[in-house]
Amino acid sequence: MRPLLFTSIPPRHQGTDFAAAEGTAPQLVTIRSWLEAGFRPVSIHLADEIARHPRLPDALHAAAVDCVVLEVAAIEPAAPPLCPIIDLLQAIHEQADEAPFAIINADIRIAGPAQDGPAALMHRLADDAFLIGQRTDVGPRRADGVREGVFPHGFDFLALHRRWIDRVLDFLSPSLAFGRPWWDHYLPLALIACGARPRLVAPGRCRHDIHDNRWDWRHYCSVGKSALRSFQAAAERLDPPLTARRWVDATTTEFGPFVPSPCVDVLRRLALHDAAPVFLTASFFKRQAAANMKLILQSALPAAPPFNPASDSRAAP
Repeated sequence: MRPLLFTSIPPRHQGTDFAAAEGTAPQLVTIRSWLEAGFRPVSIHLADEIARHPRLPDALHAAAVDCVVLEVAAIEPAAPPLCPIIDLLQAIHEQADEAPFAIINADIRIAGPAQDGPAALMHRLADDAFLIGQRTDVGPRRADGVREGVFPHGFDFLALHRRWIDRVLDFLSPSLAFGRPWWDHYLPLALIACGARPRLVAPGRCRHDIHDNRWDWRHYCSVGKSALRSFQAAAERLDPPLTARRWVDATTTEFGPFVPSPCVDVLRRLALHDAAPVFLTASFFKRQAAANMKLILQSALPAAPPFNPASDSRAAP
């Protein structure tokens, strides 16, 4: 049975209208990679987006993608109507069964043979484990320095069991939106805090064409503050209290070796203040993002390869 792969395919990508797309359109190339990798894709959209692009559901169905429409308000009304991550997870809870499901950013292709890829790993995913995958950027180097290689600042693929959804919702800020920064940090962190064990998909499986950022630093800082506060408030309620304290400490950013310890709390409060200048808050959250990634990756083990009787010396001849 094909695992469900949840995403939100944009009506337009790289200048291409999906509803009028031909076989070489980037959206269709990506969808084919998911199908060939053994997944059943499901695209989740807000009703406002479908109202703006009424041909999108038919185009999705023609591409063998199920479409789910939510009557939920967008977080940023003036921007493309992106789905809040909490609403996305609640919709997935209604659509998924007891088998593991996956979430992937819509511009990520899955490479390599299906028999030892992420879908195959999901069939053997332990109840207390989840998969995370970092993308590999491909294409010309960007002006800001982004170049080919494994993207070190986040995750574009996650797979987990449905039963974890109810446990993590309290950790997630309502400001987190699928397709914007920070959800791919705080969802894995919430899973780890709730006792799930991360397993890392082999590099190179998730492929991504390099493009410019679709967010600005002001938005990055605003959502980062909300996400950090929601996560740490939930972590403070963990039992036992010592575990809670360790989690808050582990996700608290330091300002470096040249900042005296008595000044760290002052600088942190200044950086997180709503009136703080963007450069100060952005500097803090660059460090916070690095701390998050370090914690997640240090908690992760390589995902075990799918069982292959032909390569197992214990298999019967």
